[in-house]
Amino acid sequence: MAKNASKAAEGLCAWTKAMCSYQAASKIVKPKLEALKLAEAKLAEAQKELDKAEAKLQGVMDVLNKLQKQFEDQMAVKAEIEAGALAASFCGVFPLLLGLVSHTRRRGSFLCRC
Repeated sequence: MAKNASKAAEGLCAWTKAMCSYQAASKIVKPKLEALKLAEAKLAEAQKELDKAEAKLQGVMDVLNKLQKQFEDQMAVKAEIEAGALAASFCGVFPLLLGLVSHTRRRGSFLCRC
C-alpha cells in the first residue's frame, strides 16, 4: 500500500519492518551473547588451571624420569656386583671342588651304596 503512495513511504515501511525484526532477533541473541561471554571467561580460567596442572605434571614427570634413570643405573651396578660376587664365589669354591674330586678318587666314592 505504501508502495502506491510514495517511494519515501515504501522505504520508511521497509526500515520499520527491518527494525521490528532486528528487535525481535536481538531479544533472542542478546542473552546468548552474554552467556557466551561468561562461558568464554570460564574457559579462559579453566585453561589457566589446566596450564598450571600440565606444568606441575611435567615437573613430576621430569622427577620420575630422573628417578627411573637412577634406578636403572643402580640395577646395572647391582648386576655387576652380583656377577662379580658369583665369579668370586666360584673362584673360592672351584679349588675346594677340585680337592674334593681328587680326594674321592683317592679314597673311593663317598656315596652310600645301598
